[in-house]
Amino acid sequence: MAPSHVALSGNFHVQITSRSFPPLMLQLSRLEGNMAQALLTMPVFPEAAALASNSTIVKIPCGYFSRGGQYYIMVKKQPIGSRNATSSIDPNDSSSSEEMITRSLDVRWPMPQLSLTPEHIETYPERPVAAILEFPEVVCPPAAGSPAAAIPEFWLELHFCGQSLLTCDVGGGKNSTNQILYSEQVRGFPGRRVVNLRCELFGLAGHYALFLRPTGSSPGLPHTAA
Repeated sequence: MAPSHVALSGNFHVQITSRSFPPLMLQLSRLEGNMAQALLTMPVFPEAAALASNSTIVKIPCGYFSRGGQYYIMVKKQPIGSRNATSSIDPNDSSSSEEMITRSLDVRWPMPQLSLTPEHIETYPERPVAAILEFPEVVCPPAAGSPAAAIPEFWLELHFCGQSLLTCDVGGGKNSTNQILYSEQVRGFPGRRVVNLRCELFGLAGHYALFLRPTGSSPGLPHTAA
């Protein structure tokens, strides 16, 4: 399996190799603090062709990778007589550690792209300026039943930086003295979002910048500027 993945960027495939393919279970979990929280437990059903090649591929649906962080994928023999294929695998069960394989997976946040169009205008332009926010890597929503904490929130802000581009470079920081002309909350990762900024927002000559910043203090959440 790949060592890393981007949240909500597509299904994740795990290749399992076995000589006999006994009944197996696969569990996906995410590290929350010091604990691994189980997200998905599923049986492994190899196809007929896999029995001949001693290898099969399991697809983990895209929506279970709803946020960045450290994930774990565990494969374990299914207990004989167990009919509950969705029961959790206990990673602390040392009695059968030899029959369990665990791999870590680094899941990164999808990176946003920001743009303002047109890029050069006169004060009080005749037409609105379009602020465009995109997450080009995102192809699916979070899995049904995902907790609210799995869906990040951001602020999309338009700043007036004055006559210097240097103040635009640090405009998203806590110590910024830039004037915030417009702000709008963004929840989740929209594939493409267009916000039409009113003409009267651009009444002063100078430099303007668009910022995307997390509403919380999570350092791992993506942020960018244009």
